[in-house]
Amino acid sequence: MPPKKGTKDYNNEITTSYYGIDPKTFKVRCVSQTRAGNLSMITDSGIPYSHSYRPGDAKAEIHLVYRLIDIVAMPIMLDNSDSPALVALRKKAAQMKADHEAKQQGQP
Repeated sequence: MPPKKGTKDYNNEITTSYYGIDPKTFKVRCVSQTRAGNLSMITDSGIPYSHSYRPGDAKAEIHLVYRLIDIVAMPIMLDNSDSPALVALRKKAAQMKADHEAKQQGQP
C-alpha cells in the first residue's frame, strides 16, 4: 500500500532514478530523487550522499553535485536493469573506459 499523501513517508518516496557515467571511474551510477526534491547516491564505500535542491532541471543539478555525465532519467515504475537506455549507457561507459586505458598505454 502506498504511503498516505502529505506524510513524511510520502515525501520520502523515490519517484525517479537517474543513471549517469562517473567520468573518473567510468562506472554507471544511480541517483534517486524523492517527491520532496532530495537527491541521493550511494558512494563506493556504501555511504549515502544526499542533496536537497529546488524544483528545476534535476539532470543539471546531478551533473553539478555528483559530476555525472550522459544522465538518463527513469521513472521508478520503469526502472529496470535490462532497459535499452541503461544497457546503452553501460556500453558507452565500457567504451569510454577502454578508450581511456588505450590512451594511457600509448603515453610514455
